[in-house]
Formats: sequence, C-alpha cells, structure tokens
Amino acid sequence: MSLVKQPPERKTFDVDAAQVLGALRTSIANVLATAGGVRKPADLQKSFKLDGTLSWQIFQISGMRGGDGATLSRGANVPSRTSLKKFLEAAKSRGIEPAKVDRVWSDYEQFEKLVDLHAGDRTSFNSMVSAAGNIDEEWMATNAQHARNAYRAMSHATGMQARTKMICGIYNESSMKDRWDVNILVGYVGLRLLRPSPTVQVFRIRMVEPDLRSFVQREPIGISKAGNGYLLEEFATRPLPPFTMKELDAGWLVGELKDPDVGNLGASTMPFGVVYRHLPIPGSAELPNKIENADVVADKPVEVIICDCMVKPGMMRGAKPTAEVFLGNRHNDAQVLPGDLIPLLGDYKVEFLGKGPDVLATPDVPQYPEMVKAAAAKLDWDISQHEVWRIRIGFPFYQATVRMKWELP
Repeated sequence: MSLVKQPPERKTFDVDAAQVLGALRTSIANVLATAGGVRKPADLQKSFKLDGTLSWQIFQISGMRGGDGATLSRGANVPSRTSLKKFLEAAKSRGIEPAKVDRVWSDYEQFEKLVDLHAGDRTSFNSMVSAAGNIDEEWMATNAQHARNAYRAMSHATGMQARTKMICGIYNESSMKDRWDVNILVGYVGLRLLRPSPTVQVFRIRMVEPDLRSFVQREPIGISKAGNGYLLEEFATRPLPPFTMKELDAGWLVGELKDPDVGNLGASTMPFGVVYRHLPIPGSAELPNKIENADVVADKPVEVIICDCMVKPGMMRGAKPTAEVFLGNRHNDAQVLPGDLIPLLGDYKVEFLGKGPDVLATPDVPQYPEMVKAAAAKLDWDISQHEVWRIRIGFPFYQATVRMKWELP
C-alpha cells in the first residue's frame, strides 16, 4: 500500500471551464424557467427590473450550449458578483425558491475559483474563453473594443496617431524577360503629434537584398523634386511641413518631419512613391520561393490600415490572395534574430474591388484614385484593367503586420 499522496487529477482549461460554465448555465436557466415568460432580454429586463446590459448577460448565459465552443465563448458574459446579486435579489422578490437561488450562488463560487485557478483575473479569463470559441459577431465586437483601447493607449505612449496608413502595390510587367516592375505608394493620412517631438519618421523603404542589386533599380515617382522626388507633393498637406529625406545604411531611405506642430494644426498627409524595376518573379532562379507577399506594418497608432494591390491580369497565374495579420519580428535570418510571429485571431479577408484605379476610392484616403493615376502616368503604365484587391483593418494593434499573400502555382 502506497503512502505517497497522489496529486489531484489535472484538468485542462477547456474541460474545466465547460463543466463549471455548464453548471452555472443550468442553475440560471432553472431560475428563469420558474419565473416564466422570459423569451428575450427585454422580457427579463421588464420582469426583473434590471438594466439592459445585465439582462442581456443573464439571457446569454442561460442559453449557452456546449459542443461547439459556445459554452466557453459566452463565458465572457458572466456578470460580476455585484451584478449577479441584483439578479438573484430580483428573483427572490418574485418568489423563486431559495434552493434554486442558492444553487446559482454555489455554481458562481465555482466559477470564481475557475477564474482564479486558470486565469488569475477576469480580463485574462475573458480573453481565454473568447479565443476558445468560434469567431462570431460577439467575439468580433469584443476584439474591436480591445483594439480601440490599445489604439488609445499606444497613442498616449508614443505621443502620436494617424487616421490612416495606406500602401498600394501596382504590379506591371518589366522590359526584361521574367521580371516585374512594382510601383509602391505609401503614406499616412492625418498624422498628428500629441506631444512635441523634434523629428517624426513618415517614410522608410529599403533597397532589395544585396544579391539582387546588380539588376534591380529603385526610382522615385514623385511629380515634383520634393523629398528627392519620392514625395507626391501635389497630394500632400499644404503648405508642406518642414521635411528631410536621407539615405541610411543597408539601402534604407528615410523621410522625417522636422519640429511639427502638436495637435490638429500640425496634422499632415504625406504620400510617397517608389518603383522597383526588374524584380525577379517568385519561383524564378533568383527567387525560388513561390510566394508573393505585400506587407504593411502598423508602426504608428492608426485608426485604419489599407493594403491594396493592383495586378495586371495573368501576372499571379490565377492565384487568389489571402490575408494574415501577426505580431512579432519579421527576420528570416535566424542568425540576426529568430522569428517569433504571433498570428492574430480575426476574420481577415481580401476583397476584390474590381478593375482600374477608380475602384480604389475611399473616405480613408483623399484623392486616392487620382494619386494612383498620377503615379501610373509618370511611369507610362496603362492600369485601366489591373485587378484590385484590398485588406482593410480597423484599429490594427501597434506593430502588427498586415499581409496579402499569393501562393503561386
């Protein structure tokens, strides 16, 4: 006979939470069934004289079912102890049996133990259960609220924010065989400071990898000479704020505002344009990887990120783009820094807008079609039949990367 005390059986979070939340659902449902006449949250609000939020929470909890993640995902709707007390006091006043009310309290105490054991606090618990269920409208609404809160927090921390960050990649055939020319338009709309800063970076782009530089060319497509020709001055804030462009190591080209005003009076819109000529086609000897990515990074707190691609028909060989959003460094060379990409949950889709620059029109980017037409005219490109694809993300998390990806056949 062993005298060693065996540790209690360890349950996974999903199993433990489903059991505890299922019991709480049953006990609350029994209270509502006894009261009768509760078919929707408004019935509960009127009958029990509760506020709308609490009525909705109780109704959601009482109807959750297991087996498809709904039991866990709706666990975020469990009200606080103070709110639950209001519901149960109202139940008592309606003559609900004390044993049924006491059962709810007993199951709720088990819920609090569940939160303490697996999460430590309600905020962490709500994130855990929301991720366990399906990505439905309720989850999306919760995620959007967290994203807005993160935007506000990072705006305060960084001392800046912008309405929109946009990037548009226009793909065209090169004059060299098995090569592409890619025109990239990128910039912020309504970038403003919340506290003084001597410089603010508004543009950065890198030359291609060293082994491709013998034949790949990087050129500005700006209409004027402002910003070394990279700034599209006719679509920028007037008067143009103090601005410098400089070359850094490793082929980086960086544009900075100098001593911008704080707040709305210093807000600026600064679009830039660059074309890379004679890029190797993915899948060729120079680029054997058969994937083409278009990335944009939320490197400042922004309300909206827009990632657009205009592709000449046939260039992607019939492939349809997909979207992914992640946090983490993007280094591919493990000797520099090992990659640690964290995919973000969400219903991220690439939308086909149609053909030609006019379909790009959006309130998020003023004069967007005109900007793209001006860039195409500078390059003498006919983009009237280019297929247009878009990812639009509201309140992207700071330093998130939004990617449009083609898996080429």
